[in-house]
Amino acid sequence: MSLRDRILQAARQGLNSVQDRVVEFERDGGFEAVTERFAERLRVEQERLASGRHPLNPDYQAEVRVWYARLEIEYGSDTEAVRRAYRGMMRRYHPDRFTHSRETEALATKLSQDLTVAYEGLLEYLEYRGR
Repeated sequence: MSLRDRILQAARQGLNSVQDRVVEFERDGGFEAVTERFAERLRVEQERLASGRHPLNPDYQAEVRVWYARLEIEYGSDTEAVRRAYRGMMRRYHPDRFTHSRETEALATKLSQDLTVAYEGLLEYLEYRGR
């Protein structure tokens, strides 16, 4: 096969690949679908900004630091570390372990609620940051 034929064959393969991607793009909705997805992401971001639960909000960053401290893990730890810490602390402080005294059970209930808020907040934060 001559050099010219090999170049033409490579060019055809490249064009076929591009054509396949265009067909797939159009099958997935084309520019209209891309515009809709972008508009949805923009709406979600605007809601997050309006609610104050946006990673760029300094108050939210302070809250994230408190959540890390509540779970007794280093700021910036990953999702797996957050899960391990939450499960370990819930094993240690679950209200069912303190049924012998109403006061300690109430304290354990409050602590477990705080731990759950911190855990869920950090998971949401880490999921957002991972985008």
